[in-house]
Amino acid sequence: MTKQLKVMLILMLIGQFTYAQLPDEKPKLVVGIVVDQMRYDYVSRYWSKYSEGGFKRLMKEGFSTSNGYFNYAPTKTGPGHASIYTGTTPAYHGIVSNDFYSRDEQKVVYCAEDESVNTVGDKNENSKMSPQRLMSTTWTDELKLASNQKSKVISISMKDRGAIFPAGHLADGAYWMDDASGNWVSSSFYVDTLPEWVAEENQGKRKVDEYASMTWETLLPIEEYTESIADENNYEKLFPSEEKSTFPHDLKKIIKSAKKDKFGYVKKSPFGNTLTTELALKAIENENLGQNHDTDALLISYSSTDKIGHMFAPASIEVQDTYLRLDLELQQLFEVLDARVGMENVVVFLTADHGGAHNPQYLKDLKLPSDFFDEKEILENVETQLSKEYGEGQWITYGGVSDLYLNRNLINSKSLKLSEVQAKVADILITYPCFRDVLTGEDLRLNEYHKGYTSLYDNSYNVRNSPDVMGVFAGNYFNQKSKKGTGHSTAFTYDTHVPILLMGWKIPHKVSHQKVYITDIAPTICGFLSINTPSACYFEPIQGILEK
Repeated sequence: MTKQLKVMLILMLIGQFTYAQLPDEKPKLVVGIVVDQMRYDYVSRYWSKYSEGGFKRLMKEGFSTSNGYFNYAPTKTGPGHASIYTGTTPAYHGIVSNDFYSRDEQKVVYCAEDESVNTVGDKNENSKMSPQRLMSTTWTDELKLASNQKSKVISISMKDRGAIFPAGHLADGAYWMDDASGNWVSSSFYVDTLPEWVAEENQGKRKVDEYASMTWETLLPIEEYTESIADENNYEKLFPSEEKSTFPHDLKKIIKSAKKDKFGYVKKSPFGNTLTTELALKAIENENLGQNHDTDALLISYSSTDKIGHMFAPASIEVQDTYLRLDLELQQLFEVLDARVGMENVVVFLTADHGGAHNPQYLKDLKLPSDFFDEKEILENVETQLSKEYGEGQWITYGGVSDLYLNRNLINSKSLKLSEVQAKVADILITYPCFRDVLTGEDLRLNEYHKGYTSLYDNSYNVRNSPDVMGVFAGNYFNQKSKKGTGHSTAFTYDTHVPILLMGWKIPHKVSHQKVYITDIAPTICGFLSINTPSACYFEPIQGILEK
């Protein structure tokens, strides 16, 4: 049986069945929380410093698994949010990366860009965004369909893609912050004008301006951050105007030194999470979420964790401080839900869109296997070798060594087989020690992989949007331009192992060690709501959570 036929049969079955809740037994509100770049071990690593009302409450009152994973690679923000809310992988929802080469459009595209819509809330045309590239419904879309549009769906994030893909196609509003102006904005895809409770955040004495003039100090005395390495180290990036990457971080001074997108630096502080929480709390109150006959949904994506992680890496005091502060944000959110809706009427889930690696030089200094490669040199060699073999030309259209798009027009003009050129590139790349394997688009299109890391790339391969050649890195290899801070995108556990926590309405307290994929979250929520699963979802609800 072919891969396509198997998936079609599964989709037909899942689309007709939902898990056994009676139709009138539904929560009043679903709150979906995605913490950008949250590694699984951040829950246990900072446990002794957390409050009782945030992460600990989720763990002590709800369902958690020690074995929550992404089932595809590469792991990035756009694909992560899309996969969590569609219940399927990039092979089917089409969001293969944050940026990719669209073969239909013959150009590089951003995953959420849409020139046919307008920015709402600001004059900046850089925020023309929508979910039009998402090739599946989301569970939030299915909720709107099932309620005949009566359910309210509101999505909030610092990042556009972190707000848009959870919102899906039918949301009542998706809101994110513009880096240049600091305004909360949306898209004409969703709204014609900002609702008053959002618009007032952009007027008068704005909260973002207050935070932009603050200094980021540690929440606790700095000597209490014993779970992190010394504040002064050689592994962290610098803010503008700073000579050392140590506390305190004066945002007013940093922003004054910045050349553009000044409010983007608020997002690179914990205050970005605070602004996100504050707008989410306003949404609960002003949209009367959880007060209606039909189930509502509030989607929150905390983006500052990712931006801080990229700058300072997992072992830093900055990352720990960000999570201690986020823990208090969650406590505040849960207290409001208790008071306004009652947690017994709310389903809360928390997960991440991907993890993140330790800084490679930090690992090298600890004598752990890690190294750097020169991506520019490798790509130049690929161009040189292809020109020697097939004649002069610009052979690479877009991408890097892990996501390389070939110039198919050039290949066709020389009457070459695409599979032959892909294989030639793979032969060149595999000679470098930074790769443990190299996969071609033809390999992934024609074959079905079930085991190991190759299966994760198989789950991501989309014939219209995916690269021609994907270099699969050996563990802890990084582009040499990234010697400070960290990154993510691999199939290794530091990028794929994430928390999956659920709490609230009829959810048992249980610690599970079963393997759970982030694509299992959407069918689980649909089971709670007695609605159809998203159109391309072919995964099953989490075991042990829906059964009575």
